[in-house]
Amino acid sequence: MTEYELADLEFSKTELLLHTIEMTDGNIEIFGVYLFGYLLVAYFIGATLSRPQVIVLNVIYVLFTGYQLLRVFGGILLSDLHEGDLLELLEQRHGVAYPSLDIVNFEWAATITILHVFAVIASLYFMWSVRHPKAE
Repeated sequence: MTEYELADLEFSKTELLLHTIEMTDGNIEIFGVYLFGYLLVAYFIGATLSRPQVIVLNVIYVLFTGYQLLRVFGGILLSDLHEGDLLELLEQRHGVAYPSLDIVNFEWAATITILHVFAVIASLYFMWSVRHPKAE
């Protein structure tokens, strides 16, 4: 490969890594919108919804947030893969071993996943507590 082709490939892989990270950030933001929208619905009209309405709302909420969670988890792992490809290319091109940037890794993906699952469970509990208030 010529020097120009290597530089172009390096640029392309860098852009791909940055694009994947941006998409993952966007998916986290969308998850936040779903979460706070659900919490607003639960707070303002949760107590007046019928049981079938709550079931439908909860199923839709869990499906949408589950889909976003998969996109976030996949995006983080894909970013890790792109980072590895870029570092391998840089090592080939410059003949120097580059340390991992550790922008993303599996532990980060697992942490984000656990936080997302906890947020969904907490929001479902919030809906339940609004619908079943404690008698004073």
